[in-house]
Formats: sequence, C-alpha cells, structure tokens
Amino acid sequence: MRRLRPGCHTMETFMQLNRFRLEAEEFQERTQNHDQRRRLAHNALIDQLHIVNRNLFSDENLQGEVPIGGIFSLNPDSIKERTMVAHWQDTS
Repeated sequence: MRRLRPGCHTMETFMQLNRFRLEAEEFQERTQNHDQRRRLAHNALIDQLHIVNRNLFSDENLQGEVPIGGIFSLNPDSIKERTMVAHWQDTS
C-alpha cells in the first residue's frame, strides 16, 4: 500500500472537487495560489537536499561512507531536474 504524505496529490484533488463548485475566477485564483505554495515547498525541498548533502560531504567522519548522491538516492546529476526530485520525493 502506498503511503500518502500531507500535500500529496492535493492539486489534483482540489481541481476535481472545486472545478464545478467555484466560480471560474475564484477557481483560477485558488489554483494559482495552491500552485505557488506547491512550488515554494518544492524549492525548499531542493534547497534542503543541497544543504544536507553539503554537510554530509564535508563531515570528515563520514568520508567514504556517504553514497555519491548523498541522501538523494537517484543519479546525483538528476538533483538539478525538478521532475526527478519530485519523483524521488514520491518514492522515498
């Protein structure tokens, strides 16, 4: 069974529930607001990944113990791709 985290798939749920319930202008405003919050949260996750990895790689006690991608378990180069970070988040 797949675990759902708070915020997981909320945009899709929001759109399904409110597309016909709200006036078009209010629906558009709320959708934009939700999308902006989601983007900010995603950017914060990417920033935190970089910070944690930088700390892991700089800790001399962990030299040779940290995987090449740090806590990011996918290809380390893909940490620059937003969709890959989103995929990683959904599967972690």
